[in-house]
This record gives sequence, structure tokens and C-alpha cells, in this order.
Amino acid sequence: MNRETIRRTVVRYGMLFFVSVLLVAGFWFHGSFYDLGLVPLLFLGGLATFFCLLVVRASSSGRLWRRRPRGELAFRREQGPALIAGTVTLGIFPLNTRVPAAGSVVKATVEGTSHHVTRLEVLDIRRRLVADLREEDAQAAGCEGLEEFLRAWSEGRPWDPREIALVLDLRPEDRP
Repeated sequence: MNRETIRRTVVRYGMLFFVSVLLVAGFWFHGSFYDLGLVPLLFLGGLATFFCLLVVRASSSGRLWRRRPRGELAFRREQGPALIAGTVTLGIFPLNTRVPAAGSVVKATVEGTSHHVTRLEVLDIRRRLVADLREEDAQAAGCEGLEEFLRAWSEGRPWDPREIALVLDLRPEDRP
């Protein structure tokens, strides 16, 4: 295991230990807690319970909250392994594709199915001519190379080098 994984594991278990100590202290303080009255009991007890639940959630998932996805992006079946591995950092789509604004999170699905593969954060959106795409762009989009990407791009339609594509910079959200 690398140091980052060990550090995260130690922090998570440390947080769980802290919640355990807090709960035991709460039981000890519980006897004199009723002298404060019902309203302080409800607010302070609710606040302590909420804090404990937040710590448990953070220790189990590694984060306190997740942003909701604002849409879906359908990727080709050949891009599936790269999506699962978290190596897709670029999405290249036709100009008429509906994409959410930069900074939002989308669900990545396999084209033709509703199978949710991962969640991606859209970092930037730009337009580029298909003829101006490079080998590195195709590889970052999860293809073997530019030839494979262009073959898949022109599948079912005539090749037009003046066609404009949406190029999305992506970051896998599910990966640490």
C-alpha cells in the first residue's frame, strides 16, 4: 500500500475512534443532561447526533457530501474500460450534444444502455474542428489512437474535416 492510502485509512479509523469516545462521554454526561431542560436537550443532543453521523459518513466514504449529477454523457462501449480505470480525461462529442456547464458533475453511461459507469466532473468545454484533433486527444478520450477515434466518429455519416466537436476536459470524481 502506498503512503496516501495508509494515511487515509489511519485518519478514517481515527475519526471513528473519536466518535466512539464522544458517544461514551455523552453517556456519562447523560445523567445530568436532563437538568438543562427539554429544549437544550433536543438542540444539543440533535447537534451531537448530527456531528456523529457526519463523522461516520466521512470516515466510511472519505467525504462529507457529493454533488448531484446534472446530466448524463453517453460514451461508446470501447471507452468503457478506460472510464472504469479513471483514465478518461477528455470527452469529444458532436456539437448538438447537451452538456451541463463547466464545474458540474455528470453520470458517464455506456451508449445504448442506462448502465452508470462512473461520475465525471466537467472542468472545461471548448469547440474544436475534428480535423484539428491530435493523437493525444484521442488517447485522453479513451481510444487506442486517432485512427480508431476518427473511424468511430465518422461511423454512419460522411467524413467532414470542417465538422465542429465539443471537447470536454473531465476529471473522474469517484477516484481519490
